[in-house]
Amino acid sequence: MRARLVLLAAAGATMVAVAFVVPLAALVSRVADERAVNDAESDVQLVVAGLGVSRQLTDIELVITRTGSGAEGRLGVHFPDGTLVGAPGPSDGRVEQAFADRRSMTVSTTGGKSVIVPVALGLDTVVVRADIGADRLRAGVHKAWALLGMVGVLLVGGSVLVTERLARNITRPMRELEEVSRRLASGDLTVRAQPAGPPETAELGRAFNHLAERVDDLLLAEREEVADLAHRLRTPLTALRLRLDLVDDTESRGELVEHVDRLELSVTELILEARRRSGRNTEVVDIGAVISERVEWWGPLADDVGMTWKVEVNTPSSLVMLDREDLQASIDVLIENVFTHVGAGTSRFVIDSIDGGIRVRCDDDGPGLDPGSVERGRSEGSTGLGLDIVRRLTEQAGGVFSVGERPEGGGRIEMWFPGV
Repeated sequence: MRARLVLLAAAGATMVAVAFVVPLAALVSRVADERAVNDAESDVQLVVAGLGVSRQLTDIELVITRTGSGAEGRLGVHFPDGTLVGAPGPSDGRVEQAFADRRSMTVSTTGGKSVIVPVALGLDTVVVRADIGADRLRAGVHKAWALLGMVGVLLVGGSVLVTERLARNITRPMRELEEVSRRLASGDLTVRAQPAGPPETAELGRAFNHLAERVDDLLLAEREEVADLAHRLRTPLTALRLRLDLVDDTESRGELVEHVDRLELSVTELILEARRRSGRNTEVVDIGAVISERVEWWGPLADDVGMTWKVEVNTPSSLVMLDREDLQASIDVLIENVFTHVGAGTSRFVIDSIDGGIRVRCDDDGPGLDPGSVERGRSEGSTGLGLDIVRRLTEQAGGVFSVGERPEGGGRIEMWFPGV
């Protein structure tokens, strides 16, 4: 686009330059021609004035030498008897014609032009002839043409330069908009254009940003709906998992439990995937408040299965830099794990301040956990599948995750996060 604009400007400037320079060049040539003829006519008139004062040949010759044309040997005075004072001039019959017609004339000759003026001196007539060479007719013309050519070149070059700069101001925002469009198409929903350039281009950039924001909002809303829907499935799935313990057929119960566990894992990963695509939003989070909120949310199911949850906050401040959604998902997985593998009893979350950070312990009255179980694909009954997700989320937040047994018996899961 920029090259086309520059070529268009060059073509237009060239046409303007030609329309401007060519007539000026012709005018300069005509002015130089007329100037040379006027100079010759002035020399002739000077000689004519001298003839009116004296007809002595020596006086006439002196006057001739005082003129520019005479000094250069281009002026002569012709008498009827054939006497010549000064330069003879070319033998082209023009002097004889002037004697006969007694009419002044400026004529073109082989070598340039001639100014011929007949002068009546009483009963006699003399003819004064001044010749003008081609070099005098073109004196200064070539220099003027060169200057005009330079002006034309500067005109074209200046227009091309200015157009190139203006075109760059137009095309640069367009190229940047093209780049951000490609990045948006590749999945980078955070990219935005910088409106710049002419008003139309800047408006195009703003329209693109509005489109990108609208697409981002729609995708975010869709992912949040998916995450919310999957989140709502957790409670009935967990309740179903607990009810499967009442199935008498051991083989069927084991098969159903495995299917439900895998479904729970798929739901958890669906939530995390939707939230991950929505982008992490790290902020200052009160872990104690988030845990209390999630325990209250799971309260109805806890009442149904006879589970008692306690939250102990043993620190005046439990603030950390985390993604709230990731923390909520981790707490939900821990609670689900207790519901599924412990059943009725008492479980607690204990929040302490230790080693410059916040430690969260999830204690239960269950059989405890093997540290090696927190690895996908190595646990029986898929116990460690959800906990592996919690481990990854904790480590991605810069924390430390561990599982084991309480000294007094029961399971213990710990998460440590750097403090604010």
